[in-house]
Amino acid sequence: MVQDSEKAPDSEILFSDNSVSRLSSLWKSRPLILVFLRHFG
Repeated sequence: MVQDSEKAPDSEILFSDNSVSRLSSLWKSRPLILVFLRHFG
């Protein structure tokens, strides 16, 4: 678990169009909020 004062790990993220990007490239220009949702159904 990441503590408040720690940086988030730089992981790759897969988008719904099957493109891949690193999280660091998304938060370079502005803050980033990442939300994980679990689909039940």
